Amino acid sequence: MSRILVKRLVAETRAVAFDSEDVPISCFIQRETSLDPSATYGDVFAAIVRTVDKRRQEAFVELQTGELAFFNLSPKHTPPAEGEHINVEIRAEAYGDKNALVRPTGEPAERTSREDRLRDWMSAFEGSDVEDWSEMPTDDIEQVLTEALSTEVTISGGGRLSIETTRAMTVVDVDTAGRSPGQGAVNPAALTTLAREISLRRISGLVAIDLAGAPKGGKAKALRDHMSGELNAYRLGRADVLPPSPFGVMEISIQRRLRPLREYSPETCAVDRRETEMVAACLRQAEEAAASARTAKIAIMVTPNFAEKLGNCRFNWEAGLAQRYGTRFDLQIKPNLKSAYEIQVN
Repeated sequence: MSRILVKRLVAETRAVAFDSEDVPISCFIQRETSLDPSATYGDVFAAIVRTVDKRRQEAFVELQTGELAFFNLSPKHTPPAEGEHINVEIRAEAYGDKNALVRPTGEPAERTSREDRLRDWMSAFEGSDVEDWSEMPTDDIEQVLTEALSTEVTISGGGRLSIETTRAMTVVDVDTAGRSPGQGAVNPAALTTLAREISLRRISGLVAIDLAGAPKGGKAKALRDHMSGELNAYRLGRADVLPPSPFGVMEISIQRRLRPLREYSPETCAVDRRETEMVAACLRQAEEAAASARTAKIAIMVTPNFAEKLGNCRFNWEAGLAQRYGTRFDLQIKPNLKSAYEIQVN
C-alpha cells in the first residue's frame, strides 16, 4: 500500500510520497511566506514591467516579492509599457541564476495557502495512506530528503547512478559495477531508477545520461520509449526524450516548473537562499527536538551573527513555537559557537 508522510511544522510543511514498495517518489516543501516569500508555481502576483525587449520578444517584470521574472511577448497582443502594473501567473519558479517564468493574467493577485497547496500535491497520490508526523515523530522524511541530495543512487538489481548538477544541465553516469548477470539489462533498470529520482529531486531542464554501452537501432528506440513512459508516470509536465546517441548518451529536456529539492538545503542551495535555508533548518530542528521530548526545555544556541539573522526574520517564530509547544524555548547567544547554531535538549 502506498503512503504519504506529512510533517506540518510551525514555519513549513514537508511531505514525502512512497510507492507500494515503500520507495520515495515525490516530495513537498512549502514555507510560510513571511519566512520564504519567493514566488511559487501557479500563484498570481502583482508586478511592474521593467524592460520590454521587442527584438528578443521578451519582457522582464519585478514581482511584488522583489524577484525578477520574464515572459515571451505574443504577436497577438500589444506589448506592455515599461513601468506598467500588471498581474502575472508563475509558470516556473526562480532558482539559482534562473529567473521565474510568468504569463500575464487578468486574475487577481493571490497566493495559495500551505494546506491547499499540500492538498493539491496529495491529489496525485489518491488512495495512499496518510500518516501525520506529529502523531509519531520520526526521522523518515528528513532521511529521505537528505539521501535525495546524494550524488550516488543504487540501481535495483545492482550498479549505481552518479548524478551531478551543473549550471547548464544534470549529468548522469550509469555504472554497472556490482551488478550480477542474472539481474537483467542495466540500462532499463537505470532509467527506471533515474525517473524516480528526477521526480523526487524535482530535476528539470536538460539531463544527459551516459548509458552502459552504446545501444543502437531497436534497442535505442526501446530505451527512449521506456524512459518516456517512466517520466510520464510521474506527471512532471512536458518531457522530451531523445534516443541514445552513437556514443551512448541519452538527452532529456524536462519542463521547468518547481524549484529543485537542492534549493531547500543550506548545503546545496544558491547563495541568495542560504540565509533563508539556515533559518528554516534551525527552526525545524528546534521544533523536532520539542516534539520528540515533550516536557524538555529546548536551548537554541546561536552565534551573534546568526542571532541577527533570526532577528531580521519577518516570520514570528518565537510566537509560533510558544503557541504550539509552550514557553520551553530559550534563545542563547554564544560568541564561541563552532557552527551558526546548535539545538540542545535540557
